[in-house]
Amino acid sequence: MYQLLVKIHLKKQKVFEEIFQHTLRCCQEAGIIKLARIKQNLARIINSKIINFNQ
Repeated sequence: MYQLLVKIHLKKQKVFEEIFQHTLRCCQEAGIIKLARIKQNLARIINSKIINFNQ
């Protein structure tokens, strides 16, 4: 009985670990996408300022 409980516990732990890793990966990817968007927006703002300055 005890061995069975340990097995179940380890299996649960593994599932939680996989979910955690997957969530972490998704967050990192979302973070990278967000950073890319911020960079694009900054580039757009800088370019528009340069264009306005040149006119």
